[in-house]
Amino acid sequence: MIKTLMSAIAILFWTIGAFAAQPAVDAVDEAAIRHVVSEYVTGWREGDVERLSRIFDHDNGYIIWRSTNGDQQSVDSMSFAEALKKRRANLGYGLPYTIESLDIIDGYLAMVKFNVARTNGSAYSDVFTLYKIDGNWKIVVKAFTYRPASKPVAE
Repeated sequence: MIKTLMSAIAILFWTIGAFAAQPAVDAVDEAAIRHVVSEYVTGWREGDVERLSRIFDHDNGYIIWRSTNGDQQSVDSMSFAEALKKRRANLGYGLPYTIESLDIIDGYLAMVKFNVARTNGSAYSDVFTLYKIDGNWKIVVKAFTYRPASKPVAE
């Protein structure tokens, strides 16, 4: 009985220790992901292709957005490689930005939703899917929507 009780207590402490250790790993990953978002906002604003190339999965990633042409709506996409070729500075972009949610799944997949202001009062809502590739977080999908200055952020 005492041996069983001691084993149960040992398992309990091991389990608590394992769960207590987990947030430290997640905190490191969360900080790394927040850094990727910061690098993205700065790189996009400054048109810094080299900076953006470090955080995007350049070969496999895509940007996706909804387009409206009159009454017609569609979803368009562009590879990161193509988007980076077209990138120019946009100094009215990204001041400020706010991360609304950040979720890490199994330590190698993450989703980030954030809002990005522009100096003209308009804004973007972006959602990133990131994968941890060779120990580094990379954006593999960027989906976004644009809001004119007159349209508030949807909750």
